[in-house]
Amino acid sequence: MTTTTTIALSLKFPLLVGAIALFVACGGGDPTPTQPTQPTQRQDATCSAKVAASTLGYVVNGDQLTLKAPNGQTLTLKRAQAIPGDRPVYGQWLLSNEATLRAIMQIAPGTVATIATCRTPDGRHTEAAAASPARITDTTIEILESHEERLTFSEPLVDGAE
Repeated sequence: MTTTTTIALSLKFPLLVGAIALFVACGGGDPTPTQPTQPTQRQDATCSAKVAASTLGYVVNGDQLTLKAPNGQTLTLKRAQAIPGDRPVYGQWLLSNEATLRAIMQIAPGTVATIATCRTPDGRHTEAAAASPARITDTTIEILESHEERLTFSEPLVDGAE
């Protein structure tokens, strides 16, 4: 018999709610075995990425991107990789680089995406990505559509593992 536990780890970027939202769940949990002799059990985790239609202001200063939401909140991201194009905003920008989550905001000519790579403690991983067409000027990023990808994957746990 298999016990399933939904993982409760969640990462949200408040600035990006209504603009680009990234929600991730991977790792954690403490399932109870259903049979004492059961050597392993499965624990579900969810990895998701989402983009939502909105307009953001931005400023690029070297390898830093500062996003500005319509409500005035700002968020500064570090460049992970450049993408060729006629604007310095084109590239992959690091949202998170933790052991269980690497999250990127990718801005390319005509497109904005979020990419989340989720890792479990036993080394399994999955990647969720959501992209939208976008209008990108020298000062604004207009995300034209809302999209989400949500993937569930299981990680085997040995009894007594934490």
